[in-house]
Amino acid sequence: MLNLRGRSLASGHYSGTIVLVSERGIPVADCGEHPVFGVRAGMQKAFADRLKSGQVPGCAVLIFCDDPLEGISDMLSSAEIPAVCGLRSSFFENGDRVVVEGDLGNVTLSDVTGRRVVNCIVKSGEKFLLLKRSDRVGSFQGKWAAVSGYVEEGESPEITAYRELKEEISLSEPLLLKKGDPVVTRKGTTAWISYPFLFDVHGGKEDISLDWEHTEYRWVLPQEMGEFETVPGLLGSLHSLGISGRAK
Repeated sequence: MLNLRGRSLASGHYSGTIVLVSERGIPVADCGEHPVFGVRAGMQKAFADRLKSGQVPGCAVLIFCDDPLEGISDMLSSAEIPAVCGLRSSFFENGDRVVVEGDLGNVTLSDVTGRRVVNCIVKSGEKFLLLKRSDRVGSFQGKWAAVSGYVEEGESPEITAYRELKEEISLSEPLLLKKGDPVVTRKGTTAWISYPFLFDVHGGKEDISLDWEHTEYRWVLPQEMGEFETVPGLLGSLHSLGISGRAK
C-alpha cells in the first residue's frame, strides 16, 4: 500500500474507489457505491455547483491542488463529506481503492506500491548525458536514460544521487546545480516517485566511465532528445528542472 499525506479539508473516514472528475462532469451513473471523487483545480467550480444542487452522492473528495476554492471546505463539512487537498493527481487512476482520513489529511492507496528513485541529469556546457540501458538491468532494457537508482531505506534522495553517480559513471565530484520537484509516474500498481537533480561535470566529459548497467552514452542538446527512445519519467524530470527537452 502507499500512504500519502495531504491537508485536511473536511473531517471523516471513508473507504471507496477513485473516480476522476473530467471536463465531461461527474459520472454519477458509473461511480459505484462508494466513490472517492478526484477533482483537479480547474474542475472545482463545476463540482461545487453540483454539490450545492444535491447532485453528488455520498462520497469522499480529493482536491488536487494546494489552494482549494474559497468556501468549498465549509460546503464539504456541512455535507459530511470527508475531504483532503494538496495531493498530486498523478498518483491516482480510476478504480483505485483508497482510504480517506479527512481529519488527518491522510490517503492510503490500498493496492499501489510506491518506489522512490532519483533521476540525475548530468550536463557539460550546453549538452546533457544520456545513457543506454543494458540487457542486464531489470527494466527498460535498451532505452536511454539519465543516471538513476532506488532510494534505499534510511537514505535521502540527495545521498542516493551522489552514490549512483559514483557507481554508474564513476563521477565523484559533480557540482549540484538544482533540485527539482518530485515527479510521479504510474505504471500499473506501481507509483514511481522520481527526485530530479541537475549536476554539472564542469568540463569533465572524458571522466565518464560506465558500469554494467549501461552500454554506451551520448552528450546531446535538449532538442535532440526526441531522436532517442527514452525511459518513462525522463521528460518530466527535465521539465521539473526547467529544461525543455523532448522525449521520443
